[in-house]
Amino acid sequence: MSKMTSIKGVPDRGDARPGMAYFAGSGPPGKRCGQCVHRTYFDSFNNRKYGCAEFFRMTGRHGPAIGTFWSACKYFKERPDAD
Repeated sequence: MSKMTSIKGVPDRGDARPGMAYFAGSGPPGKRCGQCVHRTYFDSFNNRKYGCAEFFRMTGRHGPAIGTFWSACKYFKERPDAD
């Protein structure tokens, strides 16, 4: 949380995680990045796995790895095989 006044329900810079498409915790309650279809995509051109596909779509840059247990963002879309 920043030193400025925080407003309940409004994301703060402390809720930002590198490589996420939006603020952590802005998605459905109780959902985690590990349950999202956007987490960890494969780029066949570079033959590598990357972080959030939604982050890449929005920025055009590959982001860092996304934590499995991070609170989901507003772009959360549940994987069909999520537990």
